[in-house]
Amino acid sequence: AETSGIALALALWTSNDDTLKTAGEVSFAVNSAGSVAGLLLVFVNLPKRTTQENSEMRDPLLVSADNDNAAKKFSPLEFLKNSRDMLIRSLFLQSSVWSMSILASRLGSDILSAHHVALLLWMTTSYVIDGFADLGTMIGSKLLGEGDVKGFKKMTMLLVRMSLATGILCAATIALFRDSIIKILLANPTSTSTDALHALWPLLCLAQISNSLVFVYDGIMSGCSQFRFVRNVLVSGILFIFAPTLVFEYTIFPGYITLAGIWVSKCALNFWRAATSVYRIHCVVLKEYDKEYDKEDDDDDDDDDDDDIVCQ
Repeated sequence: AETSGIALALALWTSNDDTLKTAGEVSFAVNSAGSVAGLLLVFVNLPKRTTQENSEMRDPLLVSADNDNAAKKFSPLEFLKNSRDMLIRSLFLQSSVWSMSILASRLGSDILSAHHVALLLWMTTSYVIDGFADLGTMIGSKLLGEGDVKGFKKMTMLLVRMSLATGILCAATIALFRDSIIKILLANPTSTSTDALHALWPLLCLAQISNSLVFVYDGIMSGCSQFRFVRNVLVSGILFIFAPTLVFEYTIFPGYITLAGIWVSKCALNFWRAATSVYRIHCVVLKEYDKEYDKEDDDDDDDDDDDDIVCQ
């Protein structure tokens, strides 16, 4: 809706002098309408309250409060406490984008224009994979709450395959239509901006694949309540991979830093996020759930045996 609205407004009513103003106004209007619609949907479709006793769901993320006391005591400070992991993650993630833009601006207006094109292409897969990530959060938490670890594994592999296919398709499209994309996104491309994008293009193509894994696993890990792990991975990646890479480039090669060099740091960060996410889900979380539910099944079998003895 936002993209269509901006395109329509720019095509019908805008002169060159008012382009940014009109785009901002349309974006604000669409996002405001989306916020109102979201609030209405939340309040109109509130779920029925369940208690621990009548709920078959065993995952803490899914079990409703036993009474209304928790809701009555809720405060903004409590919200900040409960969401601090995601708040810290978001702050660090945005700091990486801000620092890249600041550094790119030091290389001249042409390089900064190329940098903004790269930012647009960086998020290409997210328009599709964010939906997969939401499915991973909602359906994944439901399956784990029901104790269906096998179903969760199948869902995870399906979402990963779909995400990888999307990433590969986006990478191939960007690679094949490089010159056309640059002409569309840059109104007056110069040799400086074009050369910078040509040097960066292979990295942007490869990043589509790693980004597809990062985006979908973020959703899957939210369904597993792995919020602290997500925070720690991003913070450690910023402090020990992203920032040191930029410092190294500016310290060792101060006169030769390029846009591609700046984006190498961002790509390294996302490779780190993708690798740690795959390891966490498949080598830690799923094994823990397997052990937990296998133990519960053994306990249930022991209880059944005891019942049989009593009955005899």
